Amino acid sequence: MQAPDPPLTGLPLRVANELSDDGELLDTAVINLPGGGRAVVVVKAGLQATPEEIEESLKAWRATEPDLQELAAHGDE
Repeated sequence: MQAPDPPLTGLPLRVANELSDDGELLDTAVINLPGGGRAVVVVKAGLQATPEEIEESLKAWRATEPDLQELAAHGDE
């Protein structure tokens, strides 16, 4: 594993490495959590992903994001 770029310092190494790879950025989301916390989601394509693989990843993310939002909205129940 290589050291993260300076702007990524302060993040766990695993997260910094994932953010700094060459996979195409597909989407991001900030999910508000009960208690005032936030979850930050970064959706990236696999390295050298084909257009079909990117579309499949986006489709999976679009199906998953509402579930995450719903979980966060009902986290205190």
